[in-house]
Amino acid sequence: MTVTPTLSRRVFTRMNMMLSPIAFSITLDDHRTVSQALRPLPGDRILCLASAGDTPLNLLMHDPSEVVAVDLARPQLHLTALKVAAVAALERADLEHFLGVRGPGRDPAGTRLAIYEVLRGDLTAAAREFWDGHPGMIRRGVLWQGAVQRMAPFGSPLVRLGRVLHGRPWSVAANPYLLPLLCRRMPRTDLLPPYLAPRTNPAVRSRTGLIRLVHGEVRDVLRDDPGFDCVALSNVADWLSPEQVDDLLTDVAVGTRGNARVLIWSRRRRMRPARPLPSAFTAHPALQRQLRRRDRIGYLRTVLVLRRREYP
Repeated sequence: MTVTPTLSRRVFTRMNMMLSPIAFSITLDDHRTVSQALRPLPGDRILCLASAGDTPLNLLMHDPSEVVAVDLARPQLHLTALKVAAVAALERADLEHFLGVRGPGRDPAGTRLAIYEVLRGDLTAAAREFWDGHPGMIRRGVLWQGAVQRMAPFGSPLVRLGRVLHGRPWSVAANPYLLPLLCRRMPRTDLLPPYLAPRTNPAVRSRTGLIRLVHGEVRDVLRDDPGFDCVALSNVADWLSPEQVDDLLTDVAVGTRGNARVLIWSRRRRMRPARPLPSAFTAHPALQRQLRRRDRIGYLRTVLVLRRREYP
């Protein structure tokens, strides 16, 4: 799929590259939105974007048979691989310290690099080469090394004002996504994402071997490795024309089983496919409206929740 980014996207991408090789170090997908849309069942086979690794890790709490995490950006896959290795090997206290859960920096004893030396043997050669070349990112806590995580706090006053104008609270202290994005602080323990939360971390930790990382296009995975029960495509539609969204949905129909659940959303614009939905899908408008209203990041323009029909 050939995508020509808009001028604003090209400028945004260039700024990302200047600040960090990693665009996102914390995934900006509300895990409640993903879980409520997909309703994963034990044994389901799930396809999602790798992004910063949070979504594939969080989905492990549903006891899938496999989570295939795909991304075109190799640094995002290397970050995901490092997070997966850390979750698998470290107890929660060490995991929080290594990732930087309690804030950027804050490694007076310099132990993060020592922990990385233990983890690097579990990484692929490509991921090891990447992280060996970026020790400073590990020293400062990888959660905070994404370009978006570095830029976003400068826009905090405008975001807070926008929240007030839309009838939302000024404070983001209880918001587990806006707090790290705007204030560079993770939320209190009971609001941590599932892969870090005390209640769900043990289950996630025991299933890290179920994640498979793929470098490439989502459409290629759907065509070449079909049979998914859940597909979470985040805001991939923001990069696509309406015609390309149609082509993607056609491939999703090919790559999923009967009764599969699909989630795709748009942050930048209202998503309008050029053609009607493929006949294989039914949409859920009421659930779409509910998820858009309750999403804790609060800037989704369109949410599309689809179920694949079960054919005899």
